[in-house]
Amino acid sequence: MNSCVKKLNADCATLLCMRSAFILSVVCLTLLLVGCSKTEGVVDILAPSSNLGTDTATVIQCSFGSFMYVKPIQKNDGSEEIRYEVIPEDEPFSFSIVKHEDGSATMKGNGGESDLLIAKNDEQSMVFLEQSGLGHIFTYTIFPDREIGIMTKANEAFGAIYSLVGVGRCW
Repeated sequence: MNSCVKKLNADCATLLCMRSAFILSVVCLTLLLVGCSKTEGVVDILAPSSNLGTDTATVIQCSFGSFMYVKPIQKNDGSEEIRYEVIPEDEPFSFSIVKHEDGSATMKGNGGESDLLIAKNDEQSMVFLEQSGLGHIFTYTIFPDREIGIMTKANEAFGAIYSLVGVGRCW
């Protein structure tokens, strides 16, 4: 019994940490987008294909054709400025999310394969969290009624920070 309680506490702590990271990324994205006085381009998303139901969908397909890349650039005076640009991909970033009967989920696509945590799953939205190899949390939010997906990734490696936001189609 004691080992079950310890595992449950560890799982809850991990979930709380992931949810906090998700909330922080949404707040940062909102502040970034509100603070931008002009955009670098228009993001096109694919047309909807079919109705996605949260109760019946066990496999979700997503495709993202462009991303907004955000990165800090060190200036000569030592300060940093935030730069962003929308870059269309040569080949869309496509993946499938498979929801398993045990409540877990897996993502497979042209970027590899990863286990996901289901943070939210209702008729309004589905939120999946992925932990990167460097320990950062990536988010995939799907709005079933509109068949729109939003993914956010932020990472730091070898002193460099990168972040991207993508809006695509999920069905």
